[in-house]
Amino acid sequence: MNHPELPPYSDELVKYHVKEHFRDFHAKKGEVVGEILDREGKYEAEEYLGENRKTNIEVEHSSIDFSVVVIGDKCRSVLENNYSLVNFNDQALANLMYIEDEEHIAFYGLEVIRKIIDFQFVTVRTFLQRVCAFYVVGFFLPFLFELSVDSIFLKNIAYLACFFTQTFFLLFEIIQVKEQKLDYFKDPFNWVDFTQFGFFVILWISKVLSQFKSHTMLDITLQSIVLIQSFWKLLYFMRIRDQYLKLTTIGYYIFIDVIPFICMVAVVLFGFMKISQVIQMGVNDESGEFDGYQSYVIKLMFQQYESANGQKRVPMLSHSMFDEVKNSIIGDSILMGMSVFCWLAQNSFFGFMGVVFTAQVYQAYEKVYPKLANLAYKEKAKFNCDNF
Repeated sequence: MNHPELPPYSDELVKYHVKEHFRDFHAKKGEVVGEILDREGKYEAEEYLGENRKTNIEVEHSSIDFSVVVIGDKCRSVLENNYSLVNFNDQALANLMYIEDEEHIAFYGLEVIRKIIDFQFVTVRTFLQRVCAFYVVGFFLPFLFELSVDSIFLKNIAYLACFFTQTFFLLFEIIQVKEQKLDYFKDPFNWVDFTQFGFFVILWISKVLSQFKSHTMLDITLQSIVLIQSFWKLLYFMRIRDQYLKLTTIGYYIFIDVIPFICMVAVVLFGFMKISQVIQMGVNDESGEFDGYQSYVIKLMFQQYESANGQKRVPMLSHSMFDEVKNSIIGDSILMGMSVFCWLAQNSFFGFMGVVFTAQVYQAYEKVYPKLANLAYKEKAKFNCDNF
C-alpha cells in the first residue's frame, strides 16, 4: 500500500493496494509486493519471492491485524448498545479511526493510522468535490444570480433550482442524523447545513407569495443568514484540500484559545460604556458619523469601541448635563475629572490589552503548530466518519 507522499520526487498517480488475507502472515511483505507486481504486469506472480529480483516500483507497506479490533468492537457494542451483530465495513473502520478526545491526539501520529485515513480520504475527497460542485451550481450561484437580476421569471427559476438543491442536501443530512444520532449536533457545520434549509424555505415562501416585490426586514434578515451560511458551507468544502485544512484548523484552535480573553475584553468594554453613561459623558461626533443612530446609549457604545481601537476622542459632558452644571464650578470640575479619568483608564487598558492579545495569539500558535499534522489527520478522520 503506497504512502500518498512516496516517492517525494514523483508526480505520478499514487495507487493503493489493500490485502485483506495472507496465506502466511510471516511472509506478508512478499505477498503484498508480489500482488502489486502481478497487478502492474511487471513479473509473473510465481516469481515474486525471488531474492535478487529488481523492480522499479517503490512500495511502502504497513499492516494491522483488525481481528482483535473487531472482537473488541463487537464486545463493546453488545455491552453498551445491546447490538448482537457488528458489520465491520468501511463505515465502521472510519468510526474507529475518529477519536474525539484531545488527550489521544498522538494516535494520529501513528504511520499506519495515517495510511488508513489517507486511503479512505481519497474516496471521501472525490465524493465531496462532486457534492461541492453540485452545491455551487445548484444553490450558491442561483442564489447570487437572483440578487443580481430584475426579471421575475428568472428569479423564480433561480429559487426553484435552490429549493431542489436544498431538498437533496436535507435528505443527506437526515441520513447523517440517522447514522450519528445525537453526535450529529456536536458539529457546528451540521447546524449550518440543517438550518439553512429551514431559513431558505421561509424566504422562498415569502418571495413567491409577493412575487419578489417584498423587501421586509424578515426577508433581508433571512437573505443575510442564508448567504453567510453559504459561505460557511463553502469553507467546509475547501477543507478537503490539505493547505486549507491546515489553515482553518490552526485558525480554529487559536480562536478557541483566545475566546476567554475576547469575552473579558467585551465585558470590560461594556463596563466602561456604562460608567460613561452614568457620569453623563457626551458623544463627541463633530463629523456626524453617528447621526444614523437615535439611541444615546448606542452612540456612546460605538464611541467607546472606536476609542478602544485607538481613535482618540476628547472627553466631554452630554449637553443636558453641561447645562445643569455650567453654573457650578465644583460640579463641572468633578464630572469632567471623572470623564477624563475614565477616558484615560480605558485607553491605557486597551492599549495594554492589545499587546497582551498579540502575545496570546503567538502563544496559541506555538502551542498548536507542533501537533498541527495530527490535528489535520483528526479532521480527515472526521470527514471519513461523516461522509464515507
